[in-house]
Amino acid sequence: MARVAAAPPPAPTSVAVLPFQNRSPDSTDAYLAEGMTEEVGNRLTQLGRLQVKARGLVEAQWRRTPDPFDAARRLNVAWFVHGSVRHAGSQLLVNVELVRTSTGEEIWASRFPRRDADVFAVQAEVAESVAVVVGGRLSPVERATLARRPTRSNEAYRLYLYGNSVFKRRTEQDATQALEAYSNAVRLDSGFAAAWARISLMHTARFSWGWYREIPADSVLSLAGAAARRALALDSLSADTWFAQGAWLVHLVDYAGARSSYERALRLDSLNAELYHWFGTMYGTSSLADPQAGEPLLRRALSLDPDLRNTWRHLGTLARSAGQLPEAEARLDTALALGPWAPAFESRAGVRFLRGNGVGALADLAQAEQAGGGPYEAARALYTIALGDSAPARALLERRRARPDTAPAALQWVARLSLGLGLRAEALEALERLPRGQRYLSTREFTGTVWGLLQDPIFGPLRPDPRFARLLEEVRPHPQ
Repeated sequence: MARVAAAPPPAPTSVAVLPFQNRSPDSTDAYLAEGMTEEVGNRLTQLGRLQVKARGLVEAQWRRTPDPFDAARRLNVAWFVHGSVRHAGSQLLVNVELVRTSTGEEIWASRFPRRDADVFAVQAEVAESVAVVVGGRLSPVERATLARRPTRSNEAYRLYLYGNSVFKRRTEQDATQALEAYSNAVRLDSGFAAAWARISLMHTARFSWGWYREIPADSVLSLAGAAARRALALDSLSADTWFAQGAWLVHLVDYAGARSSYERALRLDSLNAELYHWFGTMYGTSSLADPQAGEPLLRRALSLDPDLRNTWRHLGTLARSAGQLPEAEARLDTALALGPWAPAFESRAGVRFLRGNGVGALADLAQAEQAGGGPYEAARALYTIALGDSAPARALLERRRARPDTAPAALQWVARLSLGLGLRAEALEALERLPRGQRYLSTREFTGTVWGLLQDPIFGPLRPDPRFARLLEEVRPHPQ
């Protein structure tokens, strides 16, 4: 029987910041514990001689083994930090311990009773104390790095932490609350670069996901750009500010600028799984449709946080665009195993239809609607064709012909339905009516570029047609 190689011993200065526990009477104060965990880890990461475990890996391990010693051993670190946060009234009590993993010995522990406005000061004190024990005496530059304040306003910082916490839930309502928190933060401190960066990212996310109603899409993107420029002007040494600019430039179809910004951000924060994810999605089917460039970035995101379900979804869409349908479905299965949500069900439905599984495709649409997605009238009509029933698709196509709609979302479904019914000329005509050029389009029904849309294998039968080839050439992006 083959022997399993033992794991190498942890590096002497390796450390993991385990999730701080929320001991507050009010469960909504969990964001303070989350912020303590994330910001202490972020500060320690800035000291190059410490080997800080990526926060996504730590959180994923903690979900599997919520025991400090077991989690630290599995993370293969020499030290771990854990503690708790209690917020009551205007008082904040933070308990922290630094433990040697090999022996379980508590090397340092402290209690920080503070006013709730002093959350930043506590984070800096904890990070400095841990750094000295793990890495030795700090230089004046290192000490200044750990003590650097992102904002002069304690309340602005609290709002920033709250915005970060709610945005993680990735719902439209939470995104609105996060944007409000960041906006209030910069009202208190207009020089708060990290909050401006998050405002930009929130507007970009709203544009990408169709989460806007009261203002035009182009205005949402303009707000994202203004906030990104403001953030960079305030702090060009922050990974978050370059991250925000990269995300915004993708939607301007400035792929060279976006790539440069993302790469600059990664040089400043190489352990940011979210950053790798957004960079990788630039090469997804909605934009460049380049699996060779996108897959390594998405895989790197998963190496830093294996539970990123949306990263698994994007890996599935990349496999779909490459024609690897069994692999695409397997990746989407993994995404849904990490948590059911409408976009993944919708993506898997499309793959199942392409594989001839109409029953599975329709079942996924039903699940997507239960999860808050849809409505999926056109997709349901198309997928019913796989069951041998073309009547719903024909009826819907007739209605679309009677009331022609030139919106990209409508045209793409006219093309899909026509192709599903064997009407190749009509499908081509609909695709030729899509906007030309490299503009990035975003609505609640269609997000991405025309180039990205045309990479869908459903349009494979049209590829030999010279008209389709001409259309592809007209909308081809130029990422260099």
